[in-house]
Amino acid sequence: MNKIRMNMDSKIVSQAIKAKIRPLLESHGFTDFTARNFWRVGKKATDVINFQSFNAYLADGLGCTTYSFSVNLGCSHRAFPVFRHGKIKKRKDGRFLPEEYRCPFRVTLKRTIPQKRGLLPLNYKRMDIWYIDPEGAYIEPALDDVEKQIEKLAMPWFERLHDDENIMRILQNEAEDMDTLWGFGNNPSPMRSYLMGYMALHMGKNELARTYLQAVLDSHSFEEEDEYIREALEKLGD
Repeated sequence: MNKIRMNMDSKIVSQAIKAKIRPLLESHGFTDFTARNFWRVGKKATDVINFQSFNAYLADGLGCTTYSFSVNLGCSHRAFPVFRHGKIKKRKDGRFLPEEYRCPFRVTLKRTIPQKRGLLPLNYKRMDIWYIDPEGAYIEPALDDVEKQIEKLAMPWFERLHDDENIMRILQNEAEDMDTLWGFGNNPSPMRSYLMGYMALHMGKNELARTYLQAVLDSHSFEEEDEYIREALEKLGD
């Protein structure tokens, strides 16, 4: 243990994440993994949990170490084709494994453990970052806290985004909130119209789909998607 603490780096943190968090996520149906990304592929949506590390420049600006981390959640519904285009990781069965930052629904978890003078040699106030000290003393309590937040907050957060009616309600009525749910654009905005259009199409609400998808075309904000949007509108007919 002393040797590990004298040589603290992001690889050691990744190993600890794998040992502590991966079994928990596997128990919740997550089946695809990299060192810092975890995916659960469902019939309708793909859930992503990302443990974000920081390069030296960012760490210096944030006042943390390069092996400190944030925990980001992302959810992408299969109804939204734009999030399946480009260089996106795929499984062997062809299902997509989007990066968290590509998802239209996102949030960053907040730590609940104190990290202040007396426990660490600084008063660290960024609640969206779990600070890991050079000795590694905070790895275990940090991951214990993450484990609790995944059970208490992350799993219910994903669950509400697996319901089509709830997604449509969010898109039609809710504003982005950086503390709870964001990534889907202001209302109104081309992004919001895009998401509402394709969700309505997925749900068989054709008139609503036509209205919003036409609004996206008229905005010229998704020009790389124009071909796909026009195809969708043609299938809807007049």
